[in-house]
Amino acid sequence: MEFEDFETHKSNSSAEIHLCHTWCNILDVGTLESYLATVKGWLDRNPFEVIGIIMGNNGDGTRIPATDYIAPFQDSGMMEYLWTPHSITMNLSDWPTLAEMIIRNKRVVVMLDYGADQEQVPWLLSEFNYQWQTTFSPKDSAFPCTQQRPPDQVKEISGERMYTMNHNLNIPLNLFGYHILIPAHTLFDQINAVSGYMSLGLNVQTCRRMWNRPPKWILVDYYNYGDFNGSVFEVAAVANNVIFKKRQCCGSHVISAATLIPNSMDLSTQPHDLIPIANKMSAEALNEETAPERQGLNDEHFRLVDLPIEIRLLFFEFVLGPLIYLFSKISNSALLGQISMVHFHLGYCLTRNPILALLLVNKLTHHQAMQVCWENTPKHLTSTSHLYMVLLTDIKPAYNWLNYLVLDFIMDEWFGFLGVLTGPDFYIESDWSFGEVFNMLPTLKSLQLRFRDSRGCCKYDPHNNNTPICQSILVDWVMTFAWSYFKDLPNVTLGGAVKKDTKAAWDQCLALYKRRADPFFDHRAAEAAIFNAPKSSLPPSCLCGAPWVFQDTVEDGFYDELDQWSSSKYSVG
Repeated sequence: MEFEDFETHKSNSSAEIHLCHTWCNILDVGTLESYLATVKGWLDRNPFEVIGIIMGNNGDGTRIPATDYIAPFQDSGMMEYLWTPHSITMNLSDWPTLAEMIIRNKRVVVMLDYGADQEQVPWLLSEFNYQWQTTFSPKDSAFPCTQQRPPDQVKEISGERMYTMNHNLNIPLNLFGYHILIPAHTLFDQINAVSGYMSLGLNVQTCRRMWNRPPKWILVDYYNYGDFNGSVFEVAAVANNVIFKKRQCCGSHVISAATLIPNSMDLSTQPHDLIPIANKMSAEALNEETAPERQGLNDEHFRLVDLPIEIRLLFFEFVLGPLIYLFSKISNSALLGQISMVHFHLGYCLTRNPILALLLVNKLTHHQAMQVCWENTPKHLTSTSHLYMVLLTDIKPAYNWLNYLVLDFIMDEWFGFLGVLTGPDFYIESDWSFGEVFNMLPTLKSLQLRFRDSRGCCKYDPHNNNTPICQSILVDWVMTFAWSYFKDLPNVTLGGAVKKDTKAAWDQCLALYKRRADPFFDHRAAEAAIFNAPKSSLPPSCLCGAPWVFQDTVEDGFYDELDQWSSSKYSVG
């Protein structure tokens, strides 16, 4: 796990954040956004690496507000990789494993030493709520492994948290009345050595004895110096109980430690070629160029193939993502403007990015991953037009892929999909309904009807009176209109902005129907009641006093903060 540590500064409140050390007029290496864009590219190419970014925000009188860090991370594309904690403070046992972070593709932990505000920016961790540091800018060549920041923290708390070991020797200097520290340049080779007095290796051993574990992070000056080229990485490897292959890692002109770590997808195919290969997602046999006939990554045995097939398939399902967004792709023939056929492909848009390297391990792994991806994961459709085009495509996957659908429509599209005509004349025209599509898909086993947030653009008034109706009423109406189409499916779920009592009512209706128990839900009578209801009797759109947020990175749901909204999916079959 790599560790990026730097200071951030702004010349004024409207300026961009720059990476400087102490003063930007002495050293300014560019904007935070440009640096993060470089890191983003490295993460894209190395899908099995996890990094930590710890930023300094200790400029005298110029501390940067936490919200100012949002734009650089968004504009650089880093947001998809950021890990968000479940608590504002965590002990060692609370942290996820590296494997869990890699599988979920949340591979970047970001901390700020001072000025964090996790209520407004939950992914920007307040550093000293999660870890502590040994003496900062040490001047003692013995490097005592004592806790310094945060000050006055009791040893029992420090013993349960991660820590950073600062190992860079500084020499005090009085320059024209200014007291400054300069690195001990002439001692770099010994300071960064594997063993010996004041060495990095000795300091790690000292810290391990004092705290019963090695440091989580090691901070050094000039990592390319030491008793041999790469010695700091041998120390880190030994601390982590992994094998270190001694080789020249870095020269004096190298500006990024990324060159030390081999590409995680060290295959003959370039990393960016993974995306079009994954997008193709067809069942045809792959040639040698797209699916190398090798045992595993880097010509080594791929231990995943040793797992039982049942466990292997579950692993693929988790790694490839909880949702697939389906789109159709139109390609033109040689005659300009003439559409020859509609092709099928997987839109590269997931709640979390898949580990695409699995598709390039070997042909067997590729086939099994494709099958799991198509057959076991929900297919998410965000509009009726997407659904129509996908169903009408000429070329489709060779797998049983239409077994689990998630229809995520706005209210207007739900009504149109079910043949409900809106406006002054509010009625249903069954001949215009596309609900019959459910009965035309014999392999469809699970269906989720997902409803958008009633706030903002998704308010809706089927009478076109500019008076949006309560979200719960509209959900009931859609379920009533759709009842005859989905009631016989094995499994139906409701997702999105649905109140708990609404879900409970439909849960009971479907459960009773499947048991053929009385009373049956009379959807025809319910439809008539909807159309006969006076407009003045309908409650307006409201927020129900329930704040809620998307939590779609792992499980597709909303967190029920005030017990008003429940989990966005439940089983009723």
